[in-house]
Amino acid sequence: MTEAQQIKKKNGLCISPGCMKNHAPGRRICHMHYARRTKQFNPIFYTFNALRNNAKRRGRDFTLTLIQFKELIKDSGYMENKGRHSHELQVDRKRALEGYHFDNCQIITSEENMRKRFVDAKIMEYEAAKAGINPDQWQ
Repeated sequence: MTEAQQIKKKNGLCISPGCMKNHAPGRRICHMHYARRTKQFNPIFYTFNALRNNAKRRGRDFTLTLIQFKELIKDSGYMENKGRHSHELQVDRKRALEGYHFDNCQIITSEENMRKRFVDAKIMEYEAAKAGINPDQWQ
């Protein structure tokens, strides 16, 4: 560690060159630089963590472990082809009302996911009408 990095560490700052943010507790670097390094050196964990955080933000259950996630994406080409365009891959929940559980997740293209979302919405509308519930009250 250089002398400048030691001074920054002593003052509680991120040791990355040019960064003046406070470092995260127990680390020598700030959250932004930690995320960048994780994305660069451990992309599977970074992607898993992003999926977990988005599920939490949207209020979805998430019981998928990192080992299960690696098993799920194995041989699918997910890490090389993930994205939002129609031909790119996404993690999909087979049953939309359930959370991210190993038996409820699959890797499909974005186009298939959009088609499935439309069909699921029609099924939910039908079920709501059959039960006499206003579909606007469903999430």
